[in-house]
Amino acid sequence: MNWDEFNTYQASLWEKVVNMRDTKGKEYAHSGDRFGNFNRLSSELEMSNLKVAWVYLKKHLDSIVSYINNEEVYSVEPIEGRFVDAITYLTLMAGMAQEKEWQK
Repeated sequence: MNWDEFNTYQASLWEKVVNMRDTKGKEYAHSGDRFGNFNRLSSELEMSNLKVAWVYLKKHLDSIVSYINNEEVYSVEPIEGRFVDAITYLTLMAGMAQEKEWQK
């Protein structure tokens, strides 16, 4: 893949991440609080919302590691979807960390 091809692919990937934010994010949050689903589970399990997000992220990272090791996907979702999910969770976690900094 040359530089231009990668730049085009990366832009396409980022568009999918943004689309995920605008669709599933609204579906899961159930409120004006962007981290609503993480905060509810955080409260139920008495752990930080970052730890809850880490558990969700880790599931996708495990799938990516499986792909790296076996070069095979075992679900109907293409491996790219796992990367999009992981990027999405990382951006959510960055937002949670930033929110904590603002609250100091």
